[in-house]
Amino acid sequence: MKIFFIDPNNTTPRLNYPLIESLQKKGIEILYYSSFEFSKTDYYQENYQISPRYFFFKFANKIRNKILRKFIKFFSYPFTIVKLLSLIFKEKPDIIHYNWITFPLCDLYFIRFIRILKIKVIITRHNYFKHNENKLKLFEKSIFESADRILCLSNFIKNKFEDTFQSKISVIEHGNCFVKEIIRFKDIRKRNSKYFNLLFVGSLKPYKGLDILLEAMNTISKDHKDIKLKIAGYANNNLNKQINIFIHKNDLSEYIEYDNRFIEYAELFEEIINCDVGMLTYKKSTQSSLPYAFSAFYKPLIVTNHGGLKEQVTCDFAEIVAANSQSITEAILKIKKRKIKKEAFENFLEEFSWDNTVSKYIKLYKEIVNE
Repeated sequence: MKIFFIDPNNTTPRLNYPLIESLQKKGIEILYYSSFEFSKTDYYQENYQISPRYFFFKFANKIRNKILRKFIKFFSYPFTIVKLLSLIFKEKPDIIHYNWITFPLCDLYFIRFIRILKIKVIITRHNYFKHNENKLKLFEKSIFESADRILCLSNFIKNKFEDTFQSKISVIEHGNCFVKEIIRFKDIRKRNSKYFNLLFVGSLKPYKGLDILLEAMNTISKDHKDIKLKIAGYANNNLNKQINIFIHKNDLSEYIEYDNRFIEYAELFEEIINCDVGMLTYKKSTQSSLPYAFSAFYKPLIVTNHGGLKEQVTCDFAEIVAANSQSITEAILKIKKRKIKKEAFENFLEEFSWDNTVSKYIKLYKEIVNE
């Protein structure tokens, strides 16, 4: 069984590299076709031995101007797909696993062509709609119809599909893909702190609910001076300005530490180790890798009940709340008093172990080859 795993923009390297490496170690012949961008892939290139084929956008990714880069990607993509077809004829894979749709029209005709060659096609659908959009792109539905199987990372996304697609949808959870990082950082000791430390970490986007979290902190700081929030991650200019204005307008600089920059892996896990509670106060969400990272270091979580987030935690170590500032305020004060046993995390981590997740991929691939 040979598989081509395709993610042209290397959109989810955090999942892709450990998945490909783990599958290869279990004897699955799977080749990764993607693109190289230093800021995205350097860490993974150094730490995961998968010999990726950086096949897409070799010239375009060197261009700094975002509009020009997108323009060149659009016109170069069909030619790259033709090259990929020549490799498919040569190497004869059994499965093409499309991890992300890039340019739907081109992807559609590529998928239809390889289906004629009797090659099975899996499409991973991370989000049903693209973030901040409320409809499918033109030709995306036709891609769903053409695929042999659709893979979702949460039941929330599966249930977004029409009934006609349900029979071809499989759900495999995101899983705890941080096995190497957990081993690497497990011996770091938590710093002493006089505060009860909350952590919001990762790329900062409006849909992630920082506004309602900030409102909650504004309420809490009036009567609970021992609670502190750290926000660590990169925000665009507009959101960065909004966060800074809110902090200074409400005189919260003593209780909110804001670090607006890209957080490297080493820093990410150090931040998690040094917090008391992780905050995922998203107003829109499909799933996230962060619940597994926090739980691996026995850190409780507050997550909103939107989307697939609630599928990635249990009430044994998390507060699952409505996406509003009052609910978040109450959850922070409640979780501060809770005594959560290590067994709660260990049971969850065993159920959603990376080995279990990888085994589900192998089972899916074998099923689709034998259909």
